[in-house]
Amino acid sequence: MLVGTHKHKVRLYDPAAGKRPQMDLSFGETRITAIAPEPGSDGNRCWVATGMGQLEVLDMRAGKFMGAIRGIAGSIRGLKVSKVSSIISSDDEDSDRNVIVSVGLDRWLRVHDCSTRALLGKVYVKTQMNSVDFLPGGGGGGGGEEGEEKKERRKKKEARE
Repeated sequence: MLVGTHKHKVRLYDPAAGKRPQMDLSFGETRITAIAPEPGSDGNRCWVATGMGQLEVLDMRAGKFMGAIRGIAGSIRGLKVSKVSSIISSDDEDSDRNVIVSVGLDRWLRVHDCSTRALLGKVYVKTQMNSVDFLPGGGGGGGGEEGEEKKERRKKKEARE
């Protein structure tokens, strides 16, 4: 269990090992506001955000922070890490990479690549966001209608089975 405290500490607890934290790291100067595990890393990498807009990846095997994302102005309130293939339907070779989506009090929704930490896009959302999540199946919010390409792929797949 990974916990972020108001006193800028990230603690890892293992109930089988006892009541004391197994790892206790200090991060930034303000409270921890969001934690998101990275899929495909076997629980070894986690993204941690603070109330000052700091966003870094924590390598739990090494027990230290490995890299930061710069350029976020306000408090980060919500994080979500997902594979690109679960967000958009794409046949590209890049569809297996992880992306991190962050929202916060600066009113920008940002999408970064987890491996390169490059900004892939951002959208001004006109309200202060507190959380972010994805629809199951990568639905794009188009009222439930599928694109023609997606329908053709589904038909081909059903014909093969």
